[in-house]
Amino acid sequence: MSPFTYDDGAYRATWTEYEIIAFAAMIRATIAVIQNAATSDKVRQKLLPPSSKDDAVALEFSRLAGTQIEDAKLQNLEQFGLTLVQNLSESSDGGLTEVVIPENEVKVALQALTAVRVYLGAKLEIETDEDSEILFNLLQLAADNLEESDNSLAESNLAREQQMFLASIFFASGFVQESLLEALTSGR
Repeated sequence: MSPFTYDDGAYRATWTEYEIIAFAAMIRATIAVIQNAATSDKVRQKLLPPSSKDDAVALEFSRLAGTQIEDAKLQNLEQFGLTLVQNLSESSDGGLTEVVIPENEVKVALQALTAVRVYLGAKLEIETDEDSEILFNLLQLAADNLEESDNSLAESNLAREQQMFLASIFFASGFVQESLLEALTSGR
């Protein structure tokens, strides 16, 4: 995965097809939580926090705004997901693919990336920078020890692998977001 650069009216980076598919899966998972999870779901609450600590104010805001915030998040996620999937080649050979985000869609992409990071942060129970640092160190340790593993599919190993997969997408989405912002603010 390369950082984004600006060229000829669009932001461009090189990703593997696997990276595009992994991001698309996280976008779908984020959409599913927004659409289907109970309002009491912790992950959904992180994605759609109350507008105020005062319950009466939050309820009134919700009544007036309706589902506009939810609809906007869903629209951003769907648009970014389509943009990513459109970049997949038809051969699907797992090779490198240029990801192109048109200039007029960069804000949508950034907002969708924020929602994905919030979703993953909530799933991974990241509350502080220290939590993030600990998880990053665990991810590095897991990568360093990958060759030494016995590749058993014990339940605890599978859960750990799933957590490491989510963590890798969490940190990759941070890289993508940062490089896209850098390309946006560097004067193109």
